[in-house]
Amino acid sequence: MYSRRELLRAAASLIVPNRCPFCDVVVGAFEYMHEECFDRLPRLTERIAPPKGIGELYACFWYDGAARDAVLRLKDGHYIHAAEAFAPIMLEVIGGAVKNADMITAVPSNLFTRVRRGYVPAEAIAKEISRRCGIKFAVTLCTDKSSEQKRLNAKERAENVKGAFNPVDKALIQEKNILLVDDICTTGSTLSECAKVLRENGAASVNGAVFAVTPLK
Repeated sequence: MYSRRELLRAAASLIVPNRCPFCDVVVGAFEYMHEECFDRLPRLTERIAPPKGIGELYACFWYDGAARDAVLRLKDGHYIHAAEAFAPIMLEVIGGAVKNADMITAVPSNLFTRVRRGYVPAEAIAKEISRRCGIKFAVTLCTDKSSEQKRLNAKERAENVKGAFNPVDKALIQEKNILLVDDICTTGSTLSECAKVLRENGAASVNGAVFAVTPLK
């Protein structure tokens, strides 16, 4: 039996066909991706050391190959439905530890980026994870940071995000164990700064979950 959400998604695919975020080929009305694509993804086979302030970091793949293509489609190709493919994979990696979270939140985007894209990639993933596991999603952070991280080195990234995030509602995060979601982790500076702000404003703990991690060089 399909849910109302799944039926609506299938109906929408009659107008705009569903495409696999990993290979960009059309998939079935009730599908999120090609199973054979999943088998080709660059899986992480080792534990990634969490950035400062993050208790545990749950990550699925190296940011390479089809995994990189899918993230870029989510971020810049308006493939918001890629989040529906990412979420169950991320939940499988997080496993039973997701039950330790009181709240799920996401790394925010600034207003300009949000308007340009029409959504926040990390937020789309976090909301889908929330929907699947039943743990509340909440927007906890905001930012007016306008300069992008992707062209910066590790030191510049850390400097760029200092003071870039602010709590939306301090009361919301008091004594909460928070799962912080982002699409990729490069140097960890963004996750670390977000965790710092959450902790300084009352969060009991902050763990991180990302779809992909930039390969070490």
